[in-house]
Amino acid sequence: MGIQHLAAASRAEALASRLRERIPNVADVYVGEVGPVIGAHVGPGMLGVVVAPHA
Repeated sequence: MGIQHLAAASRAEALASRLRERIPNVADVYVGEVGPVIGAHVGPGMLGVVVAPHA
């Protein structure tokens, strides 16, 4: 699972913590800031979640 943010690291970490509690068997959770291309379209404060099966 990945949590993406733009200038919202503490909110992203809080969301990651809540999702870890609610989604069982999550192998890895990555938190990172989006790049400038996406950031130009969404603006500061953005949060995004990516969930993919473990291959």
